[in-house]
Amino acid sequence: MRKSLFFIASGIYIGIVIWLLFFYPFNPASRMDTSAQRFISLTPFGTTSEYLLNALEHQSYGHIRTLLINVGGNILLFVPMGVIIFNASPQRIWIPWLLGFLISLSVETIQITTQVGNFDVDDILFNSLGTLLGYWLCAHVPVLQLHKLS
Repeated sequence: MRKSLFFIASGIYIGIVIWLLFFYPFNPASRMDTSAQRFISLTPFGTTSEYLLNALEHQSYGHIRTLLINVGGNILLFVPMGVIIFNASPQRIWIPWLLGFLISLSVETIQITTQVGNFDVDDILFNSLGTLLGYWLCAHVPVLQLHKLS
């Protein structure tokens, strides 16, 4: 019974992630507007540094919020992915990192090619970190381990 609930919850999580990354209008003026200018950031921590500098310089709630959502949101969004990967195949630590990286790379590529978002290497790094965090949590919190569910 708990295994079934886990698989149902995993499916719901994946559906929510797809909706958030491709359809939820965080910024309705630009998210679905194909004429909006998109960017590709290939500099590790470039966008995050920019957000951090703006938050420190302006010390406004909006800039701090943007920084926290960008970093925290990208990490937290992929924590459940690490749990799913652990339960699908508990392997060496590089496997979930690689899968998290490839899934995130795919998301970023789809977002820029379909013009529903930007391609930012920071998102890939933080998503991969979230996947690793989820994997680590699953490895250390037995209740999250599918093979121990009955």
